[in-house]
Amino acid sequence: MPTSPTQGAAFTSAPRLASLDLFRGFTMAAMVMVNNQPGPHPYAQLHHVPWHGWTFTDLVFPFFLWIAGVAATLSTAKRIDRGEDRATLLGHAFRRFLIIFAIGVALNTLHYDNFRIPGVLQRIALGYFFGTLIYLYLKPVGRLVVIASLFAVYTIGMHPGGYEMGDNFAQRIDSMLLAGRLYRDGTWDPEGVWSTLPSIATFLFGAFTGDLLRSTRDATQKVQWMLGAGFVFFVLGLALDPVQPINKALWTVPYVFLTAGLASLGFGLCYWLVDLKAATGPWLRFFTIFGVNALAVYIFHFILGAVFGKSGMEDGVFNAFLSTGPSNAALLYSLIHVVASFLFAWLLWSRRWFLKI
Repeated sequence: MPTSPTQGAAFTSAPRLASLDLFRGFTMAAMVMVNNQPGPHPYAQLHHVPWHGWTFTDLVFPFFLWIAGVAATLSTAKRIDRGEDRATLLGHAFRRFLIIFAIGVALNTLHYDNFRIPGVLQRIALGYFFGTLIYLYLKPVGRLVVIASLFAVYTIGMHPGGYEMGDNFAQRIDSMLLAGRLYRDGTWDPEGVWSTLPSIATFLFGAFTGDLLRSTRDATQKVQWMLGAGFVFFVLGLALDPVQPINKALWTVPYVFLTAGLASLGFGLCYWLVDLKAATGPWLRFFTIFGVNALAVYIFHFILGAVFGKSGMEDGVFNAFLSTGPSNAALLYSLIHVVASFLFAWLLWSRRWFLKI
């Protein structure tokens, strides 16, 4: 993902923000698990809701985009403080955007018969570039105005057609601009064009947390701000649901608030544990190892999933566990991928290699 492990041009060592690596690592491990749930009946929280609503799985992707906002802010602000030109920084962001977007398109060829253009890395690349552009040239009040404008334009576009599957404005835009390059039945995509607008706000909310981390407030105050803001955003997302549904595929405004709120709560807890309480332990190390090379692990797990799927190993392993029940079989299969991805991450970590783009 386009967070701190992806800055630079090689495998190198670099200073880390341990609490952010911990939260990113937890999110990465969760992504590996939920992306590898075979069979028709995985546990409900380990697959996406069909349309409106949310599960644990629906939180993973926006967490990464929010984390990207935190990490990019910390990196960009440091470079500004060193006197680097904003135009140069924007050029660097554009280069990273192109590379990450291209990696996402290339990985799509492993899983989809059609040449699908949108995807997870592609949306993160877009959020990173436009979010960085906004961060570089606008002060906090201006960024809030942009967020409100993104929400307003998105909502106006979605009405009066509404938010139903099979007939909404986002689907019509995707069908027009990306015909034949879409995820579902060639008609719509969960990472489509129109739903990218509010996703930029997810990045920007993470950027505000990055600003908080750079502030002169002490660690206790920072935790209080993260937990307080997270709770308010979470409640606001739930409160807006009757007006505009919580929906990942459409990346609706309540979905942005809900997921940004939960991300702030999750990271606030990690910051409290690591930076305030100096907690240690094997489980913290486990997730941190995942987090320091998130992009490399994402690429690895994507390729591994494609190999299992195309070789027939997925069916074979899943069927071997089927006597435990279909939900347990899907969970056990996914844990194999988590372990394999961790071993890959540990190999990189043990050599102090961090993939940087």
